[in-house]
Amino acid sequence: MSNKINVTNIIRAHLKTLYNNKLYKTDDDVKKLDKHDVFWFYVFPLLLVVLFIFIDLNHKLITNSISISLSIFIGLLLNLLVLISTQLKKETKASLKKVNPDLTNRDLEFRLKKNVLIQELYNNISYSIIISVVSLVIVFLGIILKGICIPYFGIDASHIPNFIAYYLYINLLLTLFMILKRTYLILESEFS
Repeated sequence: MSNKINVTNIIRAHLKTLYNNKLYKTDDDVKKLDKHDVFWFYVFPLLLVVLFIFIDLNHKLITNSISISLSIFIGLLLNLLVLISTQLKKETKASLKKVNPDLTNRDLEFRLKKNVLIQELYNNISYSIIISVVSLVIVFLGIILKGICIPYFGIDASHIPNFIAYYLYINLLLTLFMILKRTYLILESEFS
């Protein structure tokens, strides 16, 4: 795959945000994957999709709604990514002290933690854009496969991409809640 379209580093960066909270860690702490986050962001959507298999759904209506909302999300997330990128700063304790020698250690730690939170937010937004685009492509694949029957199973071939799109869409919605929470924390720190 061309390096220009390889997005695995963005996905890895997003997955690193699922490790136990780096904002409150010390250097000697071992980073572990937060099992609750893995459950909510990856297992829970899968359980919902499995439940959807047993429910008679109007797939056409759902995929239309998903494709419209994904198209809107992609534009909004790209704008949010640009806004967040203006907030990214490569700061260290030394550089902050050099610019403002009057900063207390508490203020230094606060600013450094805020920068980590902004970086994680940037990674989450980038991941959300990828998931939105991939989901949209999968929805279109489902539209193309509509009416084709899978031999020996007797099911419509469009159901497979539909369920994958449902999974990715649920994952995206949960990630959007994480983005909202992190944006709230960043803005709250500005106002306090």
